[in-house]
Amino acid sequence: MSQASRPSSQRPLLFLLGLIMVLAAAFLAFHATPLGERLKDWRSLARLIDDNSLQSQLTFVFISALLITLGIPRLLFFTVSGFAFGFWTGLGWSVCSILIGSFLAFHIARACGREWLSARFGTHRYFGRIVNANPTILSIAVLRLLPISNAVVNAGLAIGRVDSRTFLAGSLLGFLPHGVMAVMIGCGLAEESTTTGIIQIATAAVILSVVAWMTAKRFQRG
Repeated sequence: MSQASRPSSQRPLLFLLGLIMVLAAAFLAFHATPLGERLKDWRSLARLIDDNSLQSQLTFVFISALLITLGIPRLLFFTVSGFAFGFWTGLGWSVCSILIGSFLAFHIARACGREWLSARFGTHRYFGRIVNANPTILSIAVLRLLPISNAVVNAGLAIGRVDSRTFLAGSLLGFLPHGVMAVMIGCGLAEESTTTGIIQIATAAVILSVVAWMTAKRFQRG
């Protein structure tokens, strides 16, 4: 392996280590600071999305889909939904909102044209490979597992030959592994027991790291 390729192969691992550190810091802040104590009272302050009613869940879907369309990282919404709604409900609504937002971004990007997208995202090191990816469900699922911005993937696929059905099916398959782990992290933040929360978050972070690292290595070899 050349010295030039060595740093690039380490980037996914560094990204994941940074993600774990951020999650650990967020957990400590949530459980061990005055700010965390105030956030724990969120149930009485933010009933808009935390009363577990259908209206609050649909509000979450609408807001999340809009922000995903604008390029906000998807893991945030998985985590928030796990905190607010619990595992199964949170996973269902977050996947729904992220699929809607990504689908809208995909078609908006496709309408913008190849030249604008190439100028906007062309400097990204993986952008060309995303554009030229095979238009199959499995290839899109693999792209979704990589530690690459959702906006970059949507833009690259918009330029490529992927049709709408394949985009949705591949995205759904690729979103689920990270989504499950991030929702688990959100549920862990909502746990009253600090020990249970730490175990839940640590387990999710380790699995998320392994999946993303292995996928990134396979993508680099391909």
